[in-house]
Amino acid sequence: LCATICKTAKGLRVHRQAAHKISVRKDGNSRANPAPSLDQGSNSDPTPLKDALPALTENNLTSKSVVLKGNIIKFAFPLPRSIHCPENKCNKVFHTSKWYTTNNSVKRHLAIYHRIQLAGVEYWCTICKRRISGKPASHPCLLNGMMSTQAASDDTNRTTWVCTVCGFRASSKVGLDVHGRIHKRESLASKGTPIVSLPTPKQRKQLRKKKIAPLLVGSPGDLPLDRPLPDFQVPADIVQEVAPGPTTEIPLIDLPPPNIIESFIDPLDALISEDIDDRLRLLEVINNDITTALQHHFHLKKRQVSTSNTGSSKNDKLNKLKDPQTIQKAYAWNRRKCIRDLVESNDTRCGVHIDDIYSHFSSTWAAPPIDSSPSFPDPPELPPIAESFTEDLVCECLKAAENTAPGPDLVAYKHWREADPKGRILTRLFNICLSLKKVPASWKQSETVLIHKKGDLMDLSNWRPIALSNTVYKLFSKCLTRKLLDWCSANQTLSSCQKGFTPFDGVLEHNFVIAQHLEDAHRLKRDSFACWIDISNAFGSIPHSILWSSLKAMGADMDFISLCQDIYKDSNTSVLGLDGKTPPIPLKNGIKQGCPMSGILFDIAIDHVLRLIQGDEDRKKILAFADDIVLLANTEQEMQDNIIALSHLLEDIHLKCLEPSSFTVAPFAGVAS
Repeated sequence: LCATICKTAKGLRVHRQAAHKISVRKDGNSRANPAPSLDQGSNSDPTPLKDALPALTENNLTSKSVVLKGNIIKFAFPLPRSIHCPENKCNKVFHTSKWYTTNNSVKRHLAIYHRIQLAGVEYWCTICKRRISGKPASHPCLLNGMMSTQAASDDTNRTTWVCTVCGFRASSKVGLDVHGRIHKRESLASKGTPIVSLPTPKQRKQLRKKKIAPLLVGSPGDLPLDRPLPDFQVPADIVQEVAPGPTTEIPLIDLPPPNIIESFIDPLDALISEDIDDRLRLLEVINNDITTALQHHFHLKKRQVSTSNTGSSKNDKLNKLKDPQTIQKAYAWNRRKCIRDLVESNDTRCGVHIDDIYSHFSSTWAAPPIDSSPSFPDPPELPPIAESFTEDLVCECLKAAENTAPGPDLVAYKHWREADPKGRILTRLFNICLSLKKVPASWKQSETVLIHKKGDLMDLSNWRPIALSNTVYKLFSKCLTRKLLDWCSANQTLSSCQKGFTPFDGVLEHNFVIAQHLEDAHRLKRDSFACWIDISNAFGSIPHSILWSSLKAMGADMDFISLCQDIYKDSNTSVLGLDGKTPPIPLKNGIKQGCPMSGILFDIAIDHVLRLIQGDEDRKKILAFADDIVLLANTEQEMQDNIIALSHLLEDIHLKCLEPSSFTVAPFAGVAS
């Protein structure tokens, strides 16, 4: 046919089909296109069946409804319910109730199983013996139906499976079972709850517009929206003659603030503005009077520590936690404490004798025998930390404070929020303390509770002391902490290795650095080392002189340092035990745990240690979250040198570590063993 050369037989068959419209099967027999008289387009005039297809007429058209002539398949309507494959020696039977599904099935069967590429489809009518030029459904002879009610004659000789519901005929039992699933699904759907299709947003919008459209057309009318109000006759005795004049705006009602402690504003203003002798004594008197007024107003009474009914009180507390209303009140009061009580239910008091408690903490908080501090470089010149407090800052700290346990004066944060909601009294108190660089003596007194950590209950080293100070002092300390954190962040005075008690949580950053350290070990096929160090009694072992030297070396102003020194001067606490509470114990060593400023002060105290270990290297060698320290190294010798250097630096500030159970060295093998 042409000069095209193909490499394979399959390529030749594809070429003949694509270029010459000749379908060739694998056995070599070709199907040439029929004669031009038989291949008429669908747009030509209808042709009598006997003139166009004499072969079909001779073979009885009604007995064979589908005929394949060349590459054209011809359907004779109306079609029977069962149609046989037009290819010779093929027993495939198609059962359907829709002729177009049969059309697709036959063409798909010829293309897949017989590899016949059809060039076209023709439709013929066996009633009028003419070809159907358009769609079969529009032919006038087929208006009553396109499917024949009589089955094919060959079906009588075949074994068929008939559906008892709709009369569907299947050629196999499997086909009948598959067909039966359709009726089963329809039955289940009819018995179940009907599915209601919700309208789409577009449909809802159209329905809404359809309802509103009639209301938007026409005149509004004269009818009122509501019935008129009855006539109201004002009594003659209250009618007042109002002279006509310009309209004036009605002023807003200014609700008076609570007058619980409002009378103390003038004395506090006098202490701020006037030069009065013995201002500290007057401040203590005013502070005590404010505390007394709050205690009388809120009916606060001194607590009595009972030792006889400790077990029954614990059981009562556990029973109360089962009451939903009690749990809701406890959650509203303090969320963290409520969750802790529900999950842990740890209300164990220290059972050590009160004398042993007093002896242990007296030696722990006693001044160190050798008061020495390491040498620090010259401090930089930086702006002052806290010159004054504003009412906005005090109110913000007061609102953010959670309802923790009150101190010896029994005044909680909620009492201050009710008595001084705008922070006018508290701001004046705090600014006087800043100007005096001193605090009242009652702020230095506290009560310490012991929280069990782990281990033996009779070992006092397994108990964490938490100081319960007066809320007015803790609020003052919160404001100082906010100022100190802002100052450290603005001047970048803290090492980037320290993430504890900072404004931004750095736990994720530390975890990422450690993960990268491990990843480098695997990627570079080497050993890496990490050492987790736990400092023994870190907060309780820092001498006060180290705190003041560290603050001075960091660049803090002397006014702030003097204020911090006065806070710790003559401060004392009473430790609560199972048998009562100890006499006041002076705090001459360590940082008060429970004070909002203790965390940032500890960070400042060990900041020079972190800087000396890290040095000028870009790779992180040390990470710290308060007193939790991690050393990172690439070699065993480097790790050993860092451990020794850290030990000496911590000993210089009276901290101890590297005990047998206090650190862990973890080598990460880069090459899998």
